[in-house]
Amino acid sequence: IPVLALAAESFKANPNRKTMYKTIRWWSTIAKRYKNYSPKLSFDLIIEPGGKLDDNPQILNIFYREAVEKIRKFDPLRIIFVAPIFRSNPEYLSKLDVSDLNKDFLMVEWHFYAAGPSKTNNKKRWTNGSAFEKKLIINKIKAAVTWQNKNKIFTWVGAWMPGNYNHGDYYSIEEQIAFARFMTCELNKFKIPFAINSDTKFYDREKGIWIKTGSLF
Repeated sequence: IPVLALAAESFKANPNRKTMYKTIRWWSTIAKRYKNYSPKLSFDLIIEPGGKLDDNPQILNIFYREAVEKIRKFDPLRIIFVAPIFRSNPEYLSKLDVSDLNKDFLMVEWHFYAAGPSKTNNKKRWTNGSAFEKKLIINKIKAAVTWQNKNKIFTWVGAWMPGNYNHGDYYSIEEQIAFARFMTCELNKFKIPFAINSDTKFYDREKGIWIKTGSLF
């Protein structure tokens, strides 16, 4: 299922009206261009909002409101994703104001373990699947579920990674399977859709084959 997403680096680095409206104009152009495309195509307004937006969530909320309004003029049925600050951290969903947004065909995206688990970082630790390690995962899922129930809007996980491919790639296949099994079961239990980050780590798109070394498969 394709997602057209924007990094919006200039807006993250320097959030002001100029960079905000530049980003909104970009999405307005995209909305016009793809208005007749399949409804399976969705729009992710900003991948992992962060940088200076972390200190200025108000302008991010203004951006979301005005960008959604622009897109809806051309494409009222397109699924649109918005996300909280601190790189889509579910613990900052409370900073996301969706009260003025048209919630039809709108979802909130959040990330955790996007770069995989860690054996040393207690914020995302996973070794043998201890009660503490499982609770880290469950607590974040429950925070998102509580928020979505309160605000009556569906959420999804835009990225989680079964291994730490970007930071040493030292999890064994068996460890990755154990982590992935628990993550998948818990997200399914709470009916949270998700995407695994990134298929290029374990699948060669050009050759159409699984990568055997250092991957989940």
